[in-house]
Order: sequence, then C-alpha cells, then structure tokens
Amino acid sequence: GKLALTWSKQSGPGEVEFLPSPNVEDPTATFSAEGIYVLRLTASDGELSAHDEVMISLAAIQSPGVPIRLEVRELEQQ
Repeated sequence: GKLALTWSKQSGPGEVEFLPSPNVEDPTATFSAEGIYVLRLTASDGELSAHDEVMISLAAIQSPGVPIRLEVRELEQQ
C-alpha cells in the first residue's frame, strides 16, 4: 500500500509546527522555545508500521522561531 508518514513531537518544552504538514517526508519544523526535543517519524503502509526518533537540542543562539529543515536519509522497516 501507499506509505503514510507522520512527524510528531514526543517530548520538549515548547510547541513544534511542521510545515507544510507533519505528513510529508521533509517538513520544516519551527520550535516555540529553546531546549531539547525528541521528534518521531512514523511510517505505515496500513499493515506494517515502523518509527524512528531524532533528538534536537535547540540552543538560545538558534533562537526559537527559526525553522529547521528535517530530511529523511534512510528509513528501514523493523
């Protein structure tokens, strides 16, 4: 089946906005506050599902509101 992708915030001190949506492979993420975030990418084809997580440390030098481009390099089914 068609692969459905979903980005989500698992933890972190602020809100995360994924543009153009959390359902694209390489969205831009904008964070509302500095700190450490864990983001999860889930892939599902309707029968099987897999996920992976990435930790992002957003320092004050990167100031909140600055977009970060997320890219998927490789996604293997587990």
